[in-house]
Amino acid sequence: MKRTRPERRPARIRRNASRALWAAVLWQVGACAGTAGRARPGPSPAARAAAPSAQAPRDGRAREQSSEQTIDVEPMRIRVERDASGRAEVVAYDARELFDQAVAAQRGEEHALALELYRRLVEEFPGSALVSPALYNTGLALEATGDRAGAIARYQELARRFSGTRDALDAQLRAAAVMAELGRFGDALALIDSLLASREVAGADRIELLARRGHMLVETRSYPDAEKALRAAIDLAGRLPRAERSAGTDHHRAMASYYLAEIPRRQAAAQALRLPDEQLRADLEAKARLILLAQERYQATIDLGDLHWATASGFQMASMQEDMWRSLVSAPVPPQLSDEEARVYIDEVRALARGHLERAVEVHAQTVSIADRLGAPTPWSEASRVRIAALSDALAREAAGQGSPTGAPGAGALPGGPSPGGLVPSGTDPDRYVPGRVEL
Repeated sequence: MKRTRPERRPARIRRNASRALWAAVLWQVGACAGTAGRARPGPSPAARAAAPSAQAPRDGRAREQSSEQTIDVEPMRIRVERDASGRAEVVAYDARELFDQAVAAQRGEEHALALELYRRLVEEFPGSALVSPALYNTGLALEATGDRAGAIARYQELARRFSGTRDALDAQLRAAAVMAELGRFGDALALIDSLLASREVAGADRIELLARRGHMLVETRSYPDAEKALRAAIDLAGRLPRAERSAGTDHHRAMASYYLAEIPRRQAAAQALRLPDEQLRADLEAKARLILLAQERYQATIDLGDLHWATASGFQMASMQEDMWRSLVSAPVPPQLSDEEARVYIDEVRALARGHLERAVEVHAQTVSIADRLGAPTPWSEASRVRIAALSDALAREAAGQGSPTGAPGAGALPGGPSPGGLVPSGTDPDRYVPGRVEL
């Protein structure tokens, strides 16, 4: 790749060991990273996005049972209402009517009305088969209004009242996901571990639980235990008979693969670059090894073909390139260099580091292209779209020699950009994503 060099290079500046160190290690990291970012850009157009959205309210139809022998009829309530003129009117309704009205309101984002209708159903028809989906949908509506603690309470109420049912398991999984969103990882892990302890939870459900457990252990930096849980989820998914697989199974397998890649990415982001030269070499090599391992794991996630986790992986592959660039241009200058030597050293480092910035833009562009080609943008592809603009501006400033001096506080920082392992600006916030909430 063509590099921009300083126009003047004083003849008396020697190519010392420090500069040789940068060139050798950066070549290794840059070449391998660039290949990983371009080799297989993402899932084919035929790849399906992910599991069906858990945010859609349940319609409760599967709970109605009828046959030639039996017909289950919901109980009916009759009450007398008076209109504005005082005229009495008899109103008759059943649980199904309340439930259908609530679902329609929820789909129309009239969450207050939906919550009131679900409340009436639960209180007025406590024996109805629709109470369970009504409680679940109440939790979803509370999430939509921002009352996550209330949502957890409804899911837990459902689990208590309908213990041992499919709905109870789904409610507990949802409760664990919302606990994670609130940062209550200890509570979420305790709930998930209690479910994993049950021998009745197997197959696709166990894959999801292991993937979620691994995610929460990553968030709490319990990396060895996270590796075990995530690998167990991936191995179990690979052994699951085809007849037992679903879009949800594939989604959680990809989720486990993604968080397996997150471990070395976060470790690489935390790896500082320090002097003296011997320490600097060791730090660079450690950071490079972690980045390469993370890229291999992200590529394996992309190959699984789940759109959400493929674009998440693309975003993070690009963010690692940006992080490496930021780390290099912010690294301290060896103190033994004279002022003139330091200026040349800085120019050399920035020229070598610029390749990482260029690759970050390329991989972000590929991530956006994948989602655009499939007509299904994700939080990650939209975050990549935002980063392209910021990184392109940084490249233009680098080319014009307007970069921040190496060693200055915040050198190389991009306004509005994600810090290593941190959050993307409001509006495109993929690090707040709760696994399983594929509709966000």
